[in-house]
Amino acid sequence: MEGRKAVSEILTDNVLTVKSLYAIAEWIVEQSHLLETKNIPLYQVDPRGLKQISSQKTPDQVVIECQIPEPPLPSLESGWLLFLDGLNDPGNLGTIIRSADWFGVSHIVMTPGTVDCYNPKCIQSSMGSIGRIPLHYLSIQTLKEFLPRHPILLADASGTPVADIDVPDGGILVIGSESHGISNDIYQFEHLAVSLPKAAGSRAESLNAAMAATALLAILCA
Repeated sequence: MEGRKAVSEILTDNVLTVKSLYAIAEWIVEQSHLLETKNIPLYQVDPRGLKQISSQKTPDQVVIECQIPEPPLPSLESGWLLFLDGLNDPGNLGTIIRSADWFGVSHIVMTPGTVDCYNPKCIQSSMGSIGRIPLHYLSIQTLKEFLPRHPILLADASGTPVADIDVPDGGILVIGSESHGISNDIYQFEHLAVSLPKAAGSRAESLNAAMAATALLAILCA
């Protein structure tokens, strides 16, 4: 993970195990109050060295290496779980992780065909939220073995406007691929399709997955 804001979140929240940290002298001096309480392997590098480590065109002072966490098995006592079906844009996935963290989503489950959640673009888009929500790769069939009685809501442009439904206390919200939508095998489970109707006169073809997920969570979690 890279950049002052993202690294500050990780170090402050202690949500991930830090393996090493690489930073320029300016950052180390500014964050000395935070670093003195941590037992982290710290390496000072010059701007040229940081650029060699970084995946960004313009590195932002610091890069941190963290251990990929072992998430607990999916569970849902209350609230919402996100199921992401075949998303292929890492920036969208990272934004969804950030939004899910904001709205208190308990777990994010992704189909095996979804982009790697530890893709550098996904990590940067999610910021520190990547460490605060358990992330899993499972099929819908396997997920339903864990959560057999939880209702399924599908984000579907032809579904019932979400503002018109009797919102349940929680369940599984399914967001489909940006290009292919939701897989047919998911529709075979009992579900309710919900939509975000566009304004009269709007010529926009669709919302991307991240924007649709954020808007739906804002309504469902209110």
